[in-house]
Amino acid sequence: MPSCPVSLKDNSYDGRILNEPCSAELQKRLVNLLTTSSIMTSMNLPVLHYIAAWKDNRTDIWYEFADPRFCGLFTSRLHLLAPAFRKAIVEQKVYPSDCDALRVEMLEPQALNKDRSILRNKNIEDGISEAIYKVKLQDTSHIWLKDQARLEYFPGDKITLSVGVLTPVSREMAMEEALRRTEKALSQSEKQFRDLFAQSNDAILLLNPEGRILKVNKKAEELTGLSQEMLAGKPACDLFPKTEQAQIRKVRDDISSGRSIRLETLMLKDDGTLSVDINARQVINTDNPMIQAVVRDISIHKRIEVERSKIEKFDMLKTLAGGLVHDMNNMLSVIMGNLSLASFENDLPQGVATLLSRIENATANLKNITRKMLVLADADTGMRIPGQLHACIHKALDMLGAIPPQVRLHMDIPVILPAFTMDKKGLSEAFASIMENSLDAMPKGGVLSIKVKGLRIEACDDDEPLLLNPGDYLAVHFTDTGSGIMEKDLPRIFDPYFSTKNRDARKGTGLGLSLAYAVIKQHGGQIMPLPQEEGQQGTTIAIYLPLS
Repeated sequence: MPSCPVSLKDNSYDGRILNEPCSAELQKRLVNLLTTSSIMTSMNLPVLHYIAAWKDNRTDIWYEFADPRFCGLFTSRLHLLAPAFRKAIVEQKVYPSDCDALRVEMLEPQALNKDRSILRNKNIEDGISEAIYKVKLQDTSHIWLKDQARLEYFPGDKITLSVGVLTPVSREMAMEEALRRTEKALSQSEKQFRDLFAQSNDAILLLNPEGRILKVNKKAEELTGLSQEMLAGKPACDLFPKTEQAQIRKVRDDISSGRSIRLETLMLKDDGTLSVDINARQVINTDNPMIQAVVRDISIHKRIEVERSKIEKFDMLKTLAGGLVHDMNNMLSVIMGNLSLASFENDLPQGVATLLSRIENATANLKNITRKMLVLADADTGMRIPGQLHACIHKALDMLGAIPPQVRLHMDIPVILPAFTMDKKGLSEAFASIMENSLDAMPKGGVLSIKVKGLRIEACDDDEPLLLNPGDYLAVHFTDTGSGIMEKDLPRIFDPYFSTKNRDARKGTGLGLSLAYAVIKQHGGQIMPLPQEEGQQGTTIAIYLPLS
C-alpha cells in the first residue's frame, strides 16, 4: 500500500497509522475521527475522548488520539499512554450480556489478564465495548472511569479502531460499592439468622395468626418428637394437653393484639408431658404477620427446684429435730432410769407391775422414734461398712412381718451385685418404710415388685432426668399396683407426717418416707417417684445408690 500523507489541519498528530502504509478507507475514516475528536475535546465536556487501535495479532495496543486530560492523569505522552493506563488498572467491571446496565461483574487483575483476549473477541463481534475501571493515579488515589466505545474493523489493514469516551463515575461506584456492602451484610445477617434458627438450643416455632405451624427448627422436632413435615400446618394447640389449650388460645389472642407473652405450661411428648417455658411475640415481615414462639424445656429445672425445696425443708427439720431429740432423750433417760429402779421393788401389786411394763414398752418405742428423728437431723447414727443390697432387702422384709395373703411379692434381683459401703440398718428401715406404704395402698390385694439393676451415668448425659452425677449406681425400684399418688401430691410425699390417708387410719410414726429420703441422701443417692406407663395403675418409688 502507498504511504498515506497526514491530512490534518495541524501537526499535533502523534499516532502510528497515518505514518505507515494503510488503505484509503482507513485513512479517510481516521482523519474524520481525529478531526471530530479534537473538536469534541476543545468543548471541555465532562468526558475524555480517545481513539485506540490494535492489529489482528493483538499483542499491542496504542492510542491514535487521547484527550490531554486523559494523558495528564498518568503524566504520560500519547505513545506511552496504553501501557501506563493498563498498569494503573486495579479492578475492572464488565457488563454481562444477560444483565442490565446497572449490574456489573467484578474482574480482578489476574482474571482480567487471563480473559482479556476472550473479552476483546466478544467486543469485536458485538461492535461495542463497555467496562468500568478502577484506576490508581500517581498520588496513590483511585478513580473510577466508565469506558464506552464503538469498534470498527478494517480487514484490508487488519486493524481495529476503538472510538470511545471515558466518563468519571467515582461517586456512582462509591454508591454501588456501599449498596453491595449493604447487600452482603444483609446476606450475612440472613445467614446468621438461619443458622441461629436452625442451631438454637431452644425450640422455635413460627405460626400464622390463626395459630397453625409454618416452620420449626431442629430443636422443636426433638422437643415434640415430631418431624418438620408432621408439624407443618398443625394447630399449635394440639401440642398441649387439653387442660392447657384454653390458656394457649388466649395467649394467641393476646399476641395478635401486639403483646409479648411469657408463660410456663405443659407440652405433650411421647404420651407424657414436659414442663416448658414459652416466650412468644408477633413478628411483622414483608408479607404477613407471624407469631414466633421460643419454647424451652424446663423439666429438669423444675425437678431441681422441687429437689431444692425438699432440701430446704429438711435443712429446717434438721435443726428442729436435733433440738427435740436432745431434750427428749434427756427426759427419756430419766423415765427409763426410774422405771428400771422401780422394777427392783419387791411386793409390787400385780396391776402396778403391768402398768410399769406398758410404760417401759411405750418409752422404748418413743426411743426408737427419737432415733429416726436423729436420722432426719442428719446425725448419721448408723455404722457404715461394706455390704450387699440383698441383705438390706431381706432385712426390710423381716421388719414388715408376714405379707398379706392377697398381695403377691415379685422380686427381680441379680444373684451377684457389687458391694458398697452402707448403713445396713438405715437402708433396711428405708426399704421397709417404702414397702409398708405400698402394702397400705393395696388393701384389697395386688402385686409388690422389687427390681434391682446396675446403672451407669455418663458425663455427656445432659438430658438425664435423674439428677445424678456421672458414675455407677444400683437402681432399686419398688412398684405396687395400688391406688397411686395424685400428681398434686407428688412434691410432698417425702414431707414428714404428710399422708393422703385418713388421720384415724394412719399407721406408724408418719416419718416413713421422710426417713427413707434422709437415709438415701446420707448415702449420696437419689429417691423419687417415677411416672407409670400408660394404662398402668400404682406407684413406683425409685432409689439410686452410688457404688463409690
